[in-house]
Amino acid sequence: MFFVVPFKTFTLEENMRIQIDQQQFANYLLKLGNDELPLNNMDEIELPLSVISTGNLIDEVFGNCLVSENYDGMKDRAILAPLNKDVDKINNDIVAKLPGENKIYYSNDSVKDQHEGALEFTTEFLNSVNISDLPPHELKLKKKSLIMLLRNLNVSEGLCNGVRLIVTSLCNNIIKAKSLLANNPARKYIYLELLLTHRKAK
Repeated sequence: MFFVVPFKTFTLEENMRIQIDQQQFANYLLKLGNDELPLNNMDEIELPLSVISTGNLIDEVFGNCLVSENYDGMKDRAILAPLNKDVDKINNDIVAKLPGENKIYYSNDSVKDQHEGALEFTTEFLNSVNISDLPPHELKLKKKSLIMLLRNLNVSEGLCNGVRLIVTSLCNNIIKAKSLLANNPARKYIYLELLLTHRKAK
C-alpha cells in the first residue's frame, strides 16, 4: 500500500542576515556565485575597491574596538584566512595589540596507541604539526582575547564547537572565559586541561 503525501516547494528569496545598507554587496556576492560578473582582459574578476584593504587589515577590522577598549564589540568581527600559518600570525598580531602581558600555554603532544616497533615521531616534530582542528603547540593569550571552542563541551549550556568567548583571567592551568552568546552573555566558564585527539588519527 502506498500513500501519496502532497507537498509544496518553498524557495529562499531574501537573505535575512543582510541589512539594508549591505544589499549592494549581497547582490555582488550573488552575481559572483552565479558567474555573472564581467571579466577583465586577463579573464579575472576585479574586486570592488570597497572590499580591498589598503592598509593594516587588523586595524581596519578591529581598530575602533581596540582604541575604544570595546573588546566585547570584537565578537561581531572576524578575519578569515585560508592557511593556518596566516591565522596564527593574525591571531598573534591581534593579541599583541591588547593591553597587558601575554601568557603562553604549551601543548603536551604525543602519539596515541603507539605500537612497539612502529615509526616513532620526535616531540619536536609533533610540536611543529599544525592541524586545523587542534590548537597550536604555543598558544599566546591575554585578557580580553577572543577564543573559540574546538569541541562540544556542554551543548545544553551552548558550549559547542565554534562558539566564541572572551578571556577574563589566565592562570597556570586554567583559562577563565565569558560567553559571547547573546542569550547568555554574563555566564562565565573555567577551562581546565583538555585531552584533544585529531579525528583522523590512526
